[in-house]
Amino acid sequence: MVGAGNKEKDQIAFPACLESTISVVATEGPDERWFWSNWSGSADLAAPGGAIQVPRPGAPLPLDLGPGTSIAAPVVAGAIALLRQSHPHCDMQTILAALRASPKRVPAVPTPAVPALPFVQIEAARKYLDQHCPALSAPSQTRVVPKAPIEAGEKGSAPDGGARS
Repeated sequence: MVGAGNKEKDQIAFPACLESTISVVATEGPDERWFWSNWSGSADLAAPGGAIQVPRPGAPLPLDLGPGTSIAAPVVAGAIALLRQSHPHCDMQTILAALRASPKRVPAVPTPAVPALPFVQIEAARKYLDQHCPALSAPSQTRVVPKAPIEAGEKGSAPDGGARS
């Protein structure tokens, strides 16, 4: 997950522009792109990042606004972590497909030339995964019984047939 950049440009900044990354555009609430966030038709996801309160050491208030795509990218990372926890049998491609299938779309810019971006919605992604990545059958439960502990100084035969010393 890499922030798309904060220069209000129709381009994805490096390293978010690399094909192997997931580029994230910041939003101002769930309905619009954060004003300074970069955008592009090649961006992957949109996530909250325009009005997030974050702790800042030395700030006059305990919480201060910390807007930007560097805030939005960890939101996506957290969403992926939650989805991996609830669906550990799903591969990463399926989890990303679930996030991209979000019914909520955020316009990157007010022009139809650039497609609206999928807005990260964890519950919608979970429903997608429930349908497209069903749980594997549970493995059979085998009860493991530990060996009896050997007391200090105890002599005799051990439960596995070996000699105790």
